[in-house]
Amino acid sequence: MDQKLYDSYVKILKNELVPALGCTEPIAIAYAAAKAREVLGEMPESIELCCSGNIIKNVKGVKVPNSNGLKGIDVAATLGVVGGCAERELEVLEDVTEADIEKTKELVQQGFCTCTLKEGVENLYIVAKVIAGEHSAEVTIVNRHTLISRIVKDGEILYQIAAHEDSPEYVDKSVLNVKDILEFADTVKIEDVKEILDRQITMNSAISDEGLRHAYGAQVGRTLLNEYGDDVKIRARAHAAAGSDARHQFRQRKPGHDRFPSCHRVCKRMERFPGKTVPRTRCQQPDRGSSEKIYWKSFRLLWRRQRRLWSRRRHYLSFRRIL
Repeated sequence: MDQKLYDSYVKILKNELVPALGCTEPIAIAYAAAKAREVLGEMPESIELCCSGNIIKNVKGVKVPNSNGLKGIDVAATLGVVGGCAERELEVLEDVTEADIEKTKELVQQGFCTCTLKEGVENLYIVAKVIAGEHSAEVTIVNRHTLISRIVKDGEILYQIAAHEDSPEYVDKSVLNVKDILEFADTVKIEDVKEILDRQITMNSAISDEGLRHAYGAQVGRTLLNEYGDDVKIRARAHAAAGSDARHQFRQRKPGHDRFPSCHRVCKRMERFPGKTVPRTRCQQPDRGSSEKIYWKSFRLLWRRQRRLWSRRRHYLSFRRIL
């Protein structure tokens, strides 16, 4: 693999492996809105969004992370303005509170946010403009969820980049193909990607261990280990599933509540108690009732189906004996 292609693959990897809180499209809108308010320097009276069709499609039907199950583009943008922290980028809504959510509900009902479709642009295109009296601030995100390409305040351009091939922010994903991906995986120098992979391993291991220790979600990871043994293939599946169990439960947590911790919080707790099970306070105990209901409901459905199959088989064998 030539050096230019190798460098492109390393750059793609570094741009893709970033921590994020939930679905990235609504988070990107919240990030743009939070950044626009930060530039404005005050609480705006309204926010105007202009997005690509792909962004509108992806955000319309998904729950906004840390919002108590609220959905929609207006919710993502408004919550970003009210309680978002732009410095945290894709974790912009990590510190949202119940008061922020209630304020967001009120503003959404009042028509605080409007959104229009922008055609003929990149698939990932977001413009967030906040307005307060005669003052305004506008933030544009293009191509990547955290790539701010333009910042404008009161008509004056404060920051602007062009994501063309010669710019350091440009990431060319057209070079990706199966042959070169396999070659890159076989020949990559570990020191070139060690930092990002270490972070990825730490976070994924933390959320996976959390899912195996406690009764989160449908408990798929715990069930695999308990029912199918300790084979290395089973362990790999169980750890992956346990991470999803814990992440799913975390996405449903209430803001400011540590019952379902994020990867960062799990990692911090593990650092305090190396090699030990992380202690949990009373308020951190999961709602085992809901988890057990999900588990037993699935079990009953499978059991009923199996009984019907057995019944049909016995009926078929009896019919053959009669003949």
